[in-house]
This record gives sequence, C-alpha cells and structure tokens, in this order.
Amino acid sequence: MAQFRTTADLIDSILTRAGETTGGTSAYDANGDVLNFLNRVHFSLLAGGTIPLGKDTTVEIDETWPWAKAIRPIVLELQPKYNSGTVLLTLASEAGTLSAAPSYSLAGWYMRVSGTEGVYRVASHSASSTAFELDGAWPSTTVTAGVATFFKLDYELIPTYIVIDSTNNKFDFKKTAGGSLLTATLTAGSYTPSDLATHIATQLTTAASGPTITGSYSSITKLFTFVSDGAGSTVFQPFFATGTNQLQSCHRVLGFDDTDLSGALTYTSTYVLGGIARLIEPMKIQRGYSQEVFGIDSESFSRDFTFFDIVEGNPTRFTVIREKADGSFTVRFNGYPTDKTRIEVEHAPVPRDLKDSAGSIPLVPRKFIDVLEDAGTFYIMLLKNDDRASIYAQLAQGKLLSMVSQHRGSLLRGAKNFGEIIPRRDMLTGKRRRLFPEEPYS
Repeated sequence: MAQFRTTADLIDSILTRAGETTGGTSAYDANGDVLNFLNRVHFSLLAGGTIPLGKDTTVEIDETWPWAKAIRPIVLELQPKYNSGTVLLTLASEAGTLSAAPSYSLAGWYMRVSGTEGVYRVASHSASSTAFELDGAWPSTTVTAGVATFFKLDYELIPTYIVIDSTNNKFDFKKTAGGSLLTATLTAGSYTPSDLATHIATQLTTAASGPTITGSYSSITKLFTFVSDGAGSTVFQPFFATGTNQLQSCHRVLGFDDTDLSGALTYTSTYVLGGIARLIEPMKIQRGYSQEVFGIDSESFSRDFTFFDIVEGNPTRFTVIREKADGSFTVRFNGYPTDKTRIEVEHAPVPRDLKDSAGSIPLVPRKFIDVLEDAGTFYIMLLKNDDRASIYAQLAQGKLLSMVSQHRGSLLRGAKNFGEIIPRRDMLTGKRRRLFPEEPYS
C-alpha cells in the first residue's frame, strides 16, 4: 500500500483515513461506495466537470491534461462526392434508382439533383446496389435521367484503422481452470475493426492449440465479441489485470476493463470503439499541407452553412450533431473534399472504470494521486457525518486548484513570449485562437 498507485491501494488508504477496516469488511467498501466516489472524481478530472466538495465548495475542471489525451488521434477518411451515371426519381415516391451502382453504401449521404431545388438525404442504400430510398417522398416532377451529386457531410467519430504495435500486441488467457497462462501475440500493423477481431481470434486459436475462437466487431454496437467453442478446454478466461503482459495487453483498445474475466466462453467488450470524453483540439486535415477544421456550435453552423451553400472543397468548420451516453460522437462538416482525405481528431477518450484490484491504475499522474485520496476520503466522511469531512474538502480543493495552476503555468512557460516584458498589447506576435467565428480576438 506504500506506493499509493493502484486503485486497490487508494481504496485501502481512504478507508484507513476514514477510520474504516480494509480487506472488504467495511460496509463502504463492500457496497462499492469508495470505488464509486473514486470513479466519479477520476472521470471529472479527465473529461471536465464539476467536483462538489461541500455545500458551498465546488471545483470546475476544464483542462486539457496531456496525460488524459489519447495516445493516437482518431483517423477519419473524408469521402469525395459520387456523381457517376444518372438517377431515376418518381414524384411522390421515396424510391430511387441509380444507373451505376457504387461499391460502397450511400446511406446517410445527401443528394442534390441538377435543375431542381433542395437537398435530400439518402435513408437506405446497400453497397453495389442501384436501388436506394430517400428519407421522404420526392416532391418534384419525375426525373428519368437526372444528373445527381451525392456527398457525405455527417461522420461518426470512429477510428477507421486501429494500430497494433509493441505496446498493445498481447492477449493473456487460460483455456483450463487453474491451468497455465497462455499468450497470443498479435502482428504489428494497421487493421480495420473487423479485421482486427478476426486476426486476434486467429492468434488466440493458435495459442490455445485446442478450442476454436472466433472474433467479430459490430458496426451497430461498436463492440468486440470473442467466442470459444470450448472444444478440448474447460474455460476461455482472459487475464487483463494480472496477466504477465498486462502492460502490453490489447484489451484497452478493444474496450475491456482492467480486470480478469470469469471462465465463460463468450465475452463482449464494455466500451464502444473510439468513445470520446471530450474533443480537445481543432481537427487536422493532412493533405498537401496541414489545415485545421474548427468546431462551432450547431446554431451558428446552421445559420452560416446551409445545405444550399455546401460546396466541394476541404471543410473548414464542423459541429457536433449528436453525442451519446457511451461517448459516441457524430459531427457534420461544412464541405466535402475532391479526393479521399485523411483527418485527425485529437481527443480525451472515455476512461475505463477503476477496479478494486492491483491491475487497475488511475490515469492521474502519481504526483497528483493524493487528489483522489483526499476527495474519496471527503465523500466517505460525508456519508458518515464525520466532522473531519470539511478538512479533506479543503485539502482536495487546494490540490485540485494547484493541479490547474501548475498545468496552466507549464503552458505559459513553454510559450514563445515567456519571460519577456511586452509593454503594449499590439506588440504581441501571437493571438489567442477564437473558439467561435464571431468571438473577437484578444
């Protein structure tokens, strides 16, 4: 417990400070109160939010911590327009027919037909099919050979590719209860989610030398599933917390917690692929030269970029049109590129729940770890009506504010004008980036 680094250590420390027994005998431990409070504070630190520390004391966290940032940005591929062939549309019918079938699905794309007014959304379409349906009946006169342009503006922020390297290429598991620990080693490279699920299953089957294990990825749920047929084994038990390769395990990128799973035969990940706690920088287009795509609020986006104004070219603005509870984001861009274009999305990922185990380690750096101890102790003492709760509230508040101050100070010390005396504002060579187009520079 002297390290105070793992979640298990933190729980024992909080219970000891609060005058409770450790080892699972305290009601606050058995009921999960301590762990719940730790997760609440941990998530607020990473994702931003309010940490209440009493009736009149709260701390607002809105920092882009470098340690909360994703190791790799989400990489999207923006799609160019599709305008091959012609289109058949019938008055008062939502059904349409393409003269040339695209090899990919146009579902969710927008359509503009030359010589008619309006922009329409494709509700359903299958790859390599000429038939499609709009999200409403075609309101204009029947078009038999219309020149249509289809373009994609809305994107789910899901990684197009997942990178496997020496930091995440291991999968520890057992195939018999109490048996030896086996390790599947993944081949380094970039994979689509479905290809990665298949590759992992192949490596697991090889390492197991008995049961056949299959893997799949659902584009609907955005979760991975692995299934063993149980042949020649008694269990299929992944070890994600105490495995010998825990630090190199691939379970985090797959959406599993830092815990050893029970001896079942089927496992589905808990967290969606690409779950986002917060977007932290403008998106970056990596084509020719780096360009930034700035986020704006939905009202400004709708006012400044109507569908009639959308033109071909690299987008310059985006807005979040949907955010789900699991961290799934859908954004809309104000343009579509002339060619397939790579875009990078820097973000803070949804953190994994802390677990009461030695394999669960908070993302908060060790120099700040006592913030979790003090805040957790405050909440437990508050439940117990302990008079010392206010003391720990003050300690937690002070350390939280110190974290914020240190972070902002480090940004200042690394700035170009650090240590210089600037006598006049107009002599500043840099300008603060605006968050919204209408916001003035300062």
